[in-house]
Amino acid sequence: MLQSLLEACFMTGSVAKRVLRRRTVRIYLVEYKTYIVSNKYMANIRVTAKGGSYMDKFEIIGKKLEHKGKIVDFYSMDVKVPNGNIAEWDLIEHKGAAAVVPVDEEGKILMVRQYRGAIDDMMLEIPAGGRDSVEEDFKICAARELEEETGYRSEDIRHLINVNTAAAYTSELIAVYYAENLIPSRQRLDENEFVNIERHSIEEIEKMIYSGEITDAKTIAGVLAYKNLKK
Repeated sequence: MLQSLLEACFMTGSVAKRVLRRRTVRIYLVEYKTYIVSNKYMANIRVTAKGGSYMDKFEIIGKKLEHKGKIVDFYSMDVKVPNGNIAEWDLIEHKGAAAVVPVDEEGKILMVRQYRGAIDDMMLEIPAGGRDSVEEDFKICAARELEEETGYRSEDIRHLINVNTAAAYTSELIAVYYAENLIPSRQRLDENEFVNIERHSIEEIEKMIYSGEITDAKTIAGVLAYKNLKK
């Protein structure tokens, strides 16, 4: 019934069709409001209007620090959701991080292979690290991590993309850069940091991505974005 009402009242809106389990659902983009169109095969379809925001229906009404870690802080949150209920969500707050795709004179990408305790395995990644504070510039962080982990620096570091690593439960944002015209320097690893440096072509990295050997999100996003940039 809501669908018919929208069709009658807002014919000027754009109409998109989705075929879901052999059912067609029309989504209307209207001028000022947000509508929910439902059928028995779907819970809710959000209709986002030009002049409205679905965000208006969410509100954080409580936030409690449960544990303060060395790198991240753990919170529990009470969030008022669109149906009026109060949902309990977990939040991991992070200062943010920067990563860099370092490209040498042969067009190969410098990568680091290091142990990651969360998965209890070695992982091949682009160089990256957390900001020293929430005020630190992401580019400064990227330049520092490049030199510390690879032993190279660059005066040619440019922003590529931003990646929210897991927005369902963490605020972590990684700003990904690429660096060219690398200048030899020296590694400055932390006392308990152990990494091996590898150089791979974009084609080799792509093969490792699609074979499942590389699963690190920032690396996959960063390398593929760099490849697309340089087409």
